[in-house]
Amino acid sequence: MRTTQGSEPGNPADLISLCAAGEAAFQRAAHQGLGRPWVHGDGVAWAPDGPGHQFLFAAVTLVPRPALPDVLRGRVCDSFAALDSGDLPGPGWRPQDADPWMVRPPLPVFPAAPTPGLRVSRVETDAETVQQLLDAWKSGGLGVAGPEATLSALQLGQVDELIITGSPDTLKPVQTLPADAAPGDVQAATSNPAGAGDEGRLKLSDELITRAQQTAARIRFIEDASLLADVGGVGAFLRFRI
Repeated sequence: MRTTQGSEPGNPADLISLCAAGEAAFQRAAHQGLGRPWVHGDGVAWAPDGPGHQFLFAAVTLVPRPALPDVLRGRVCDSFAALDSGDLPGPGWRPQDADPWMVRPPLPVFPAAPTPGLRVSRVETDAETVQQLLDAWKSGGLGVAGPEATLSALQLGQVDELIITGSPDTLKPVQTLPADAAPGDVQAATSNPAGAGDEGRLKLSDELITRAQQTAARIRFIEDASLLADVGGVGAFLRFRI
């Protein structure tokens, strides 16, 4: 359950509606980042396939007591603290306190002085792209490197752009793929007389690329495998950190 606090005058219900709409917009962006649907219904915004992450909601109420979908599962943000047990689909629900929303006037934006010596340039080559990725990763910024860490980021919908070697056989193997990885062998056509390469590395490459596509992440293949060799052949620029 949620409430609002703030010093602005006005109808409290209007402020709650404003906060609920903002929460629903955030939930939509987070679910879409995970490749999962989020829809706005009559008085409620919700995830038809369930929440995409343990920290996300299954639904946000936009009016005090909307009709909730029968298939709803997960945490419901009861924006107006108005729902009772009869409004919820089926048994097993329990109330849970949540941090309050805060409504406050925006702070003024002060112009920032230019930073001496700062230059902004477009990344053009594979080498520049990989270097930018490594710099972001090493500095603790919006970058991640290595097969395990990149797979984890893809599972959480964090990846904005996947940077992967164009030679799957140079990927560093992982001990196990995620439990929900696509089953079966990977079929790869190749003109190499030695064959398509190691099956485990092919499956890893396929899993990385498939998850990137499912979460609307961009994909860039690096032709020179040596550029990513020190980090196992793959990394990613992130949308956000957790």
